[in-house]
Amino acid sequence: MITLHTDNVRIFVLIYVDDILVTGFAESEITKLIQHVQSIFQVKDLGSLSYFLGVEADRQRQGLHLRQTRYIYDILNRTHMAGTKPLASPTVASSKLSSTEEALIYNPSSY
Repeated sequence: MITLHTDNVRIFVLIYVDDILVTGFAESEITKLIQHVQSIFQVKDLGSLSYFLGVEADRQRQGLHLRQTRYIYDILNRTHMAGTKPLASPTVASSKLSSTEEALIYNPSSY
């Protein structure tokens, strides 16, 4: 995360590989920063935040609501578990796994 600040303006820039999130309270300064970056690099401005690094963002009057529903559904679809129902699986506190036991999961690579 990079923080840019001058007298009364503070802008936060979050960068992860090729995903960039720019936020702050000075909208005009954020716009200037984005235009400056676009003059140097090929950048696609996706507008207001809706999805970033697996987190959905929903702006409401009370604030910003963050959730990972889409990310969880993607994982369930990828592991072919989207149609499954939850099942309680109680564990015994005294049970231990040893390194010599065979794997209980047929194909653990997707986990």
